[in-house]
Amino acid sequence: MKKKLSLLLALLMMMTTVFTSLPVAAEEAKDAKTTKHEIVILHTNDVHARVKADEREKAIGYGKIKTYKEELVKEGKTVLMLDAGDTFHGTTFATISRGDSIIKLLNEVGYDYMVPGNHDFNYGYQRLVELTGKGNFKTLASNVVTEQGKRDFLENDIKEVDGVKIGFFGLSTPETYYKSHPSNTKGIVIAEPVEVAKQQVAALKAKGADFIVAIGHLGIDESTKEAERSEGVIKAVPGIDLFIDGHSHTALPEGKVIGSTLLAQTGSYTNNLGKITLTFDGNKIENKKAELISYEAMSLVKPDEKIEAIEKEVDEANKPFLEKIVGKTLVDLEGRREFNRKQETNLGNLVTDAMREVSKADIAITNGGGIRATIEKGDVTMGEVLTAFPFTNFTVTVDLTGKEVIAALENGVKAAPELAGSFCQVSGLTFKYDDTAKAGERVFDVMVAGKPIDLEKTYKVATNDFIAGGGDQYDVFKGKTETGQYELLSETLAKYIAAKKEVNPQVEGRITVAKKDAKAAEAKGFEDIKGMWAEEFIKYSVEKGYFSGLTKTKFGPNNSVTRAMVVAVLGRYENAAKTEEKVEFSDVTGTEYYAPYLKWAKDNKIVAGYEDGTFKPNKEITRAELASIMTRYLRDYKKMEVKGEAPTFSDDAKLPAWAKTDIYDCVKLGIIKGFKDKDKNDGTMFYDPTGYASRAQLATIFYNLDHAK
Repeated sequence: MKKKLSLLLALLMMMTTVFTSLPVAAEEAKDAKTTKHEIVILHTNDVHARVKADEREKAIGYGKIKTYKEELVKEGKTVLMLDAGDTFHGTTFATISRGDSIIKLLNEVGYDYMVPGNHDFNYGYQRLVELTGKGNFKTLASNVVTEQGKRDFLENDIKEVDGVKIGFFGLSTPETYYKSHPSNTKGIVIAEPVEVAKQQVAALKAKGADFIVAIGHLGIDESTKEAERSEGVIKAVPGIDLFIDGHSHTALPEGKVIGSTLLAQTGSYTNNLGKITLTFDGNKIENKKAELISYEAMSLVKPDEKIEAIEKEVDEANKPFLEKIVGKTLVDLEGRREFNRKQETNLGNLVTDAMREVSKADIAITNGGGIRATIEKGDVTMGEVLTAFPFTNFTVTVDLTGKEVIAALENGVKAAPELAGSFCQVSGLTFKYDDTAKAGERVFDVMVAGKPIDLEKTYKVATNDFIAGGGDQYDVFKGKTETGQYELLSETLAKYIAAKKEVNPQVEGRITVAKKDAKAAEAKGFEDIKGMWAEEFIKYSVEKGYFSGLTKTKFGPNNSVTRAMVVAVLGRYENAAKTEEKVEFSDVTGTEYYAPYLKWAKDNKIVAGYEDGTFKPNKEITRAELASIMTRYLRDYKKMEVKGEAPTFSDDAKLPAWAKTDIYDCVKLGIIKGFKDKDKNDGTMFYDPTGYASRAQLATIFYNLDHAK
């Protein structure tokens, strides 16, 4: 009996062992099958304080980013959040609190790491240290130390995520020396990225990193030297598995693979949210995938309520200051980077005019990169001014010789036609440059107050303190004694607009692109224009390509102008679409040099034919007819506003009724002028409506067109 009982107990024990061990074996099998796992990295760069969802700017905003991140976490995803710089500055939401408002949002979103961009230094280095010290995230800047060797930011860090040791290091751009105010990096060393990256990769591997991520504010813009671009670092430094980039505002929809490294960047302003999906087998990387989640793709995502509450709190605190109306603009004031960093703009003209007026300077120069947003037509608020000019730069004056002024202009256009923050916006002078010529030898025909610049003369030049310190590589300003200091650019502009009550700035031809050699040589070769009243106007029009000479040495300034010639020159000037479609004039076959532009001019009611069905292309054009054509082009076709008092001419009674209003308007527009009445000898002007227009007069008109306000 005892023997049977023992056998029974033994059997029960065996069964218990088997059944209790089954779940363990099943769990082991499950683990073996799930060694593959994913880690998601979400990333942003160059937000420039565009914190809210915005349909016009196609900005996703932090509220939606946090919601998206939390949804991934709810799905069981492991998510890391990184930012590649230019985060604390850019709009009044950030600048009024000097970045505190942005820290609150970054903490609420739940960022893990960031690297400082050049504009994160804009409040000064110590303020950047203060701000990042308030963050719940870690700030990496491996190549940033004080001159004494002190590190205020982490050199590198390892974060163990799902059993994978991920190593992180950060690289700030050395361009910060001149792409933030030079005083912001005084006493700071920003080492060359390549050597630092090599050191960091070695250090992280020594610490046992399985996967290495570089967060860099370097960019891939070709205007940056290769050793300071992310691509250059990747090529020179093996061992970087993933490079999260910023600075060049480049959107890489699927990233860019360079060797074994995946490079990712989102563009800017949260137009996209970057998403990296990393697939590991245990702690070994198997796959890396980059994608951009666009504004449109996030359209149905609801912003996080806590983020919205912070935004509302900041807005309420800022409201009284921002909502103050300072004046009115009759036109949109162009603030987009693709214009201000490449060409003259009306906002560039307006702010430099304001700088020149407040400082009583001869010339004003500012950098297009300091203009950050468009101000729309209508009432102008202080908030809009601060958004367009968010930097805490102020106007200063220095003395420069004419030669030094030209050196500054050369720096301003050296990268053209590529976009560059150093592109100059100016007041008090006009100049031309040849964007095909060698950098440093591009600028010519510099005119100050309508006269050729004197290379030896000293001019009072207003600029911003960023440029005065050598920012944007305006080295000619370095070491110059500041002869005056004035208020912030934003305050200067606001007061200027307030004093004017309403502004209507235009692109005036202060900066023009022209060929330096061929056309200039042609213009200088005309023997029949030397010393005449229209010499400079003729040279300008020839250099711009509006006219050619009759021969290499003859322009024919006093030769009369035909109706055909006016149509052809105006069509070329407008860059009007050519057409082979015949215009129904009995004396035009369609094969003539002016014919491709005649239909455009007729359809837009700039010119008309005669009652007999002819156009009379070779008929000499009178000054009355010419004024009428130019006025219909500007007032009716280009919608240019006509303002001012009607002029008075001693021969008013001779003005034909059909052309009288057009003549008056053309004079008000600044396109055509009368002649001094020598018989009166008191400044009285006469118009001479029936006199024939000359080639010199037409050249002057096209000069005036480029300089019309």
